[in-house]
Amino acid sequence: MSLSELAVSVKAKPRSYMQSDRTGAFLTGSVFGQDRNQWSIDGRSVLEDISVQTSRGMLQEKQLDSAVVTPASTKRVYHDGTSITIEGLEFSDRPDMHAFVITVDLAPAGTIAVRVKLPSGARASTTARNVFRATGEGWGNADLVITSGAGDSALADGISTPAEGHARFLVAFVPDGNSDNAAESLIGRIDTLRSARFARLERILNENYLRTSDDTLTRAISWMRLSLDALMIERRDTFAVASLPWDGSLDLRANVQAIPGLSLVIGDDRRAIGIFRTLARHQDTLPASPTFGRIADRVAGQTATFKGADMGPWYVRELYEYVAASNDTAIVRQLFPVIRRSVMGTLRGHTDKYNFLVHRPEETWMGAVGRGTRSVEIEGLWYFQQLVASLVSSYLGDSAAAGHLNVLAEKTARNFRFMFTDSVSKSLADHLREDGTRGKDIRPNAILSIDLLDSDAMRFGVVRNLVQKLLSPRGVATLAKDDPRFRAADPASSVGSVNGPVWTWLAGPMTYALTRIDRQDLSFLVSRSMAGLALSQDMVGTLPTMLSPEPAGGRASLLGMAEFLRAMYQDYLGVRIDAASNLLVIQPKLPDELTEVAATVHAGGEPVTIEFRRTAKDDRILIDPSGLTQTLRVNVLWMLRNGDAWRGSTHLEPGILCTIVMTNDDIVLFQGDKEAKLSAKRQLRNFSQKKLTSDLTLGLPVQERGE
Repeated sequence: MSLSELAVSVKAKPRSYMQSDRTGAFLTGSVFGQDRNQWSIDGRSVLEDISVQTSRGMLQEKQLDSAVVTPASTKRVYHDGTSITIEGLEFSDRPDMHAFVITVDLAPAGTIAVRVKLPSGARASTTARNVFRATGEGWGNADLVITSGAGDSALADGISTPAEGHARFLVAFVPDGNSDNAAESLIGRIDTLRSARFARLERILNENYLRTSDDTLTRAISWMRLSLDALMIERRDTFAVASLPWDGSLDLRANVQAIPGLSLVIGDDRRAIGIFRTLARHQDTLPASPTFGRIADRVAGQTATFKGADMGPWYVRELYEYVAASNDTAIVRQLFPVIRRSVMGTLRGHTDKYNFLVHRPEETWMGAVGRGTRSVEIEGLWYFQQLVASLVSSYLGDSAAAGHLNVLAEKTARNFRFMFTDSVSKSLADHLREDGTRGKDIRPNAILSIDLLDSDAMRFGVVRNLVQKLLSPRGVATLAKDDPRFRAADPASSVGSVNGPVWTWLAGPMTYALTRIDRQDLSFLVSRSMAGLALSQDMVGTLPTMLSPEPAGGRASLLGMAEFLRAMYQDYLGVRIDAASNLLVIQPKLPDELTEVAATVHAGGEPVTIEFRRTAKDDRILIDPSGLTQTLRVNVLWMLRNGDAWRGSTHLEPGILCTIVMTNDDIVLFQGDKEAKLSAKRQLRNFSQKKLTSDLTLGLPVQERGE
């Protein structure tokens, strides 16, 4: 797959774009729109706007004919044939340096100038080298410089150069006292830096290859993978920016929830470890503190806030998922003190007689809406946190602590089923009020706790209720559509943003819930809609935080895109790695629309390519283990269109292609070109659960309601 395959053509309809250098600099702008082309570094503005002037005057959006946006560049083409291309640069050897390149091509010779609007407090300074230079408040000894390296003339607000129809300008933020020389030295490296960035982006696409029979879905997945990479910041604190525009703070809740899509499904262990260590550094370790053991939900400068009662539980859950996929037991030992403090801090002062985690109403992801003192998703996460702490304690040899925590976890689960469930309506309460009564709000949070239910009937009922009340082809609403407080379009207020608007990340948990009951046909309507959104609306190649009903909230939602990718690998493709058992599990829940899928997964850091092919004659799984160095066990569960399923297991041998062919009557294994025996072969008649919810359909999108 190449970057050119991902090019998005823009004609008349406003679209925005984003480029990043992965060390804190974000260049954002629009084509056919009113947004300024801005450049920010670590959340502070360095350029408020950038414009280009030729001998015929200033180039304006009304003169624009078309544009092409790729993950590496944005090219504008004007009615007179002039084109402007903006490309970001990356500096692996200088993470404190930031730059991008503007290339201008026009038919006649003439003068070309780049003009900039500086933020408040910044000012241009003179230079003897005909390099535009500016300094700003809070920039330290760093300068903004612009140069083409050939015959430049510094202007009050930029730089101009004579050109024979072509000019290339370097815009750089140089963190030393010799900015003129530093900028000029970069001119000779531009082609090398551009090529290196281009190659790195294509390497991401092909080392974690995924292609489907649906071209829109394929391109959206590829775009989102690169957009997530662009949001990464790798310094002492490794983290991802939660959305744009970025104010320089760390949104740690979004980071911990995004770990599966950011790293686990693509086998990027280094990224996961970096985020886990960042989160650990921001834990409250003061025993006398009322939030002892909590991990900060946000860090701004030197100030951390501990308003997320779910931070510790999310951390432990994702750490467990990481260790299961990587068998990195060393990190378990290193980070167990974080787990222990998190659990002990909760048990010391934040539980009730039911062993529920008690929190303030505003300490959930929904914030100021106020959802009682025990929220359904937090209690589910708290149960899992205690269970994992028990397992880790046992692994480290503390059997007494392991037994105690296991008893507590079971107490939470038992009381959860008693206090939160309604067996008549087959529903889960969104929260418990302080007096113990059930909150009657119908919100999507129960999706995150369905695994605590021990009855198929309850699980079906809960999912059915949530689908009927919250789900449309656009996504998952944050409040039932028949609730008097529902507002489809009120994202500006903290309460209004969770009283109706669709949050894109919620499609991930809903996909998990629907694929568990074999209704991937419903979830795929949403996935396909979001794929189209990423390619056709707002910021190219990204998902916004909300849909209300148009894109709203932050652009380039970390969690929205991470959950999209997680659901694709774990829920639709059904691929999971159990590294400790040297096991690859393949249990796909493919929607009928996908007849072919090819994906690369990573088992212990080694690539395995898996292809699914479905025809009228048979279904096939092809597994290419040429990247393996040792044998890998594989368990397969494949659902046929008639509702039956085949189950079996085999071993992958390095370098030997494995093909599994399935029909309604048989399942056959080939190792290379030789037929082999499939272990534990079994046909499961009428295995699909789809028939139990065959009457379930999606509602139509709710139109905006006024006050």
